[in-house]
Amino acid sequence: MACDEGLAERIRERLGTDPDITEKRVFIFDMTGRPMRGWVVVAGSAVAAQP
Repeated sequence: MACDEGLAERIRERLGTDPDITEKRVFIFDMTGRPMRGWVVVAGSAVAAQP
């Protein structure tokens, strides 16, 4: 899956400059059915709309 730089920038703006947040460009399919700890999950409806 290609990285959407526009979406990434919008997320960076919302999260601010917290030094405890690390950005990683990876895409992993979750096979466990459980939430991934420490991940930010963005709803599809939020992706489609501009703030």
